Amino acid sequence: MGREIRRVPANWQHPTYRTMRLRGEIETWQPMLNGDFAKEAADWDEQKAAWDRGERPDLFDADRYGDISFEEWHGERPQSEWYVPYDVNGDLPWWQMYETVSEGTPVTPAFPSAEELIEHLATVGQTYEAGETDGPWGHERARKFVLHERWFPSCIIRDGQVYEAKSGLP
Repeated sequence: MGREIRRVPANWQHPTYRTMRLRGEIETWQPMLNGDFAKEAADWDEQKAAWDRGERPDLFDADRYGDISFEEWHGERPQSEWYVPYDVNGDLPWWQMYETVSEGTPVTPAFPSAEELIEHLATVGQTYEAGETDGPWGHERARKFVLHERWFPSCIIRDGQVYEAKSGLP
C-alpha cells in the first residue's frame, strides 16, 4: 500500500463515477485493482467450489463463525469493473502515478513519457480528488521515485520522523 508508478495505455483516461461526500455530489476516480480479473475470478470460483464441497481453510473456526456462506467468509466474487481493462504486464507506453492504499486511483494525469511525469511531480505534485495537491516534489526526488524506486509505502516512521513518497528516506 502506498504510491506506485504504473505503465498505462496511450491517452489512458482512468474511469470516474459520481458519489456523495460531505460537500455534496462529486465526480471521483473509480477504484481499480491492478491485477488480472480472469485469474482472480477463476481463483474465487475454485475456492467457492471447495467451500461448497465442505472444505474449509485451516484457519476457519466453525465454532466461532458458525454456518456462514463463502461470500460472508471471503467476500463477493470479483467483478470485471474492479480491474484495469488492460494487461498490466504488457509493454504499455504511458506513465502515471497511483495510490494503492485502496484499490488504486491515479494521483497524477497519464503522460506519454517518464520525463513529463517527473516534471509534473517536480512542479505540481500529487493531485487528490478535490483538486488539492501535496505541492512540488522537486526534480531530484521526482526523478528518483519515477525512474528508480517506482513504489513507496504510504509512510514510514523512523526515529519519530514520518517519511512519505514525496520526501523519501534520508
